[in-house]
Amino acid sequence: GAVCRVLYTTLASGSFFPVGTTTVTFHSKDAANNSATCSFTVKVNDTQAPAITCPANITANNNPAEACSAVVQYGAPAATDNCGVGSVALASGLSGGSTFPVGITTNSWRAIDINGNSASCSFTVLVKDITLPAITCPANQTILAGSSCTGTLGSWTPVSMTDNCNPAPFFVQAPVASTVLSGHNDSKVVTLTAIDASNNKSVCTFTVTLKDVTAPVAKCKNATINLGANGTVTVAPSSVNNGSTDNCSFTTTLTPNTFGCAQVGNQVVTLKATDYGGNTGACTAILTIKDLSAPTASCKNINVYLDETGHASITPASVNNNSYDACGIASMIINNNEFDCSQINGSPVLVQLTLKDVNNNQSSCQAQVYVKDNIPPTAVCNSTTVW
Repeated sequence: GAVCRVLYTTLASGSFFPVGTTTVTFHSKDAANNSATCSFTVKVNDTQAPAITCPANITANNNPAEACSAVVQYGAPAATDNCGVGSVALASGLSGGSTFPVGITTNSWRAIDINGNSASCSFTVLVKDITLPAITCPANQTILAGSSCTGTLGSWTPVSMTDNCNPAPFFVQAPVASTVLSGHNDSKVVTLTAIDASNNKSVCTFTVTLKDVTAPVAKCKNATINLGANGTVTVAPSSVNNGSTDNCSFTTTLTPNTFGCAQVGNQVVTLKATDYGGNTGACTAILTIKDLSAPTASCKNINVYLDETGHASITPASVNNNSYDACGIASMIINNNEFDCSQINGSPVLVQLTLKDVNNNQSSCQAQVYVKDNIPPTAVCNSTTVW
């Protein structure tokens, strides 16, 4: 007879089957009520991974109180799934609220759905080191000038240098070692710069000064110096300097250095060499002071009047016209001091005045002497008888 088939199942063909295994059973019964059963399974697999979204990359500065790290807060990533999220967990890195070291930390999170499918995401936390290293410089330094009045900078190290992170900072010096200083009190400001691994920099400074402590070597020679026409002379140190030397620049002075007529003869003087560092050297020399300036002879013309005997005489003062010598005139002489009637001829008589000063220098001048007779004759008369 005819066969009747009946399906006994929760889902018919074309239905949405859940993830997992669903058994579908068919029962068939004929007209005589005989029946038979068969079944099969429908297995639906979940192959869709969950979706997980991490926070954006984070940048933070280190906390000086936490040395080389910073506490960084962030929330756990959000995850979704078509069937349901089983778990969201940190796979590597550090969780929010942890202390992150300076540098980059990669944080990976993994989401697993209820069917074992998984997905991952990651982001970075960059902690910047903004703490400057600490550096302490040496005290101010002094270097000594050499033979050429120069010196070179050395290579200095900080008294101390620390940083919040490892590795330890390094330092550089400016100006560099071997930089030349020249001249007493020449100085350079030296800067030491500490640089850490994050290129943070701190500086300190100190001053290096070149000092001259070498005394000059004073060398003297004797000299002869002439007084000027005014009877004085000022002597330069170079007159007795015999090649004095020093490693640096220096000046010289002479004591005493001014002389007059009273100092004619040998005088002991001291040459003192002083460099810019205040170092001194000295030596002595003998100055022979000489007066070689002749007197300034000045004559004047005069009239001489014969006396009753027909004679007249003059002295050197008669023709001297304020002759002068700075150190003093010792003597004055004239070559002719007597005159008589024979010289009354209208032409003047030349008289030479010779001067000699106290230091035996001599000069002369000439004067014209006009011989005059202004005494009238004495008339003597005799009486006579004329016949």
